Amino acid sequence: MTLARRLFILVALLCGGFAANSTHAQLLCTATSTGMSFGSYSPVGAAPSTSATIGIKCTGLLAKARMCVSIGPGVEQTSYSPRYMSRGTGTLTYNLYSDSAGTSVIGSTFTPAGFPMAVFDLPVSAGKVDTSVTIYCKVMPSQTSVVAGS
Repeated sequence: MTLARRLFILVALLCGGFAANSTHAQLLCTATSTGMSFGSYSPVGAAPSTSATIGIKCTGLLAKARMCVSIGPGVEQTSYSPRYMSRGTGTLTYNLYSDSAGTSVIGSTFTPAGFPMAVFDLPVSAGKVDTSVTIYCKVMPSQTSVVAGS
């Protein structure tokens, strides 16, 4: 199941230094993401973890750039920790993180207290940004509610 198909809502907010004088710079940004495949899951094996990359390219910047990633809990869900993915009657819990250690759950602008959106300060060089950030995923271990092959 890919991240884009699952629930990916990306809000890229760029802050600071846009045209401080009467000449206006034309700000243009694009963001692309790779898919996130959870792979196979076994309740007796190691829980899978994976990641996806968001590539960011911007031009027309005069100072710094900040990207805020806001990811909702999913369709018909209200929980950010854990999040749920379902197929048929089987459900697995997982979460999305801004750090590889899995300590900073990514929330959204509408998240209850405790799960803020992820904020990344981006490197600006000669008025441009050309970088990427990584979103990490961990499926919780020892889940037995899914049927093999589903």
